[in-house]
Amino acid sequence: MWKKGTTLVIEVCKIMHWIGTFLLSIAIWAIIGLISQIISEGTLSWKSQLISIGVSIVIAIGLRRKSLFGKEIPILISKEGIQLDDQTLLIWELIDYVYIKEEPTNNLKDIDHDYLIIEHHNEKGFEKTTVVAIEMYYYNEMDIKRAVNYWSGRSIGSNPHR
Repeated sequence: MWKKGTTLVIEVCKIMHWIGTFLLSIAIWAIIGLISQIISEGTLSWKSQLISIGVSIVIAIGLRRKSLFGKEIPILISKEGIQLDDQTLLIWELIDYVYIKEEPTNNLKDIDHDYLIIEHHNEKGFEKTTVVAIEMYYYNEMDIKRAVNYWSGRSIGSNPHR
């Protein structure tokens, strides 16, 4: 729960990265297993299966090493603005609206992707929209809304297009 006057820190959920890696390794293992079955004409030993499991895990971890072992930078909502990474700080004077948008994944009604939408403009007045995928973060939508409204000094923490 966010406390008024403090920076809201939206941390990355590492367990989601490990779950994704596990699912990727299963998919790679299935592909390796299928190819091995075709090559060996269905006569694979248990040692070959163990080797294919090990190879698939190594490949999956290699492909996702940045998200698993890299330094994850949290999203910060503070008096300065919204800090998305080391180089991106959107200051409050340039931010028009901030809200979370859920969109279904490829016609699957049960699986949503969550996005933090930041509508803002640059110094010349050109409107921009920054979209941040946040399904891999721990967050509370109401905390984000309250922190945005508090720190911006305006009621901009909800979707104006609803």
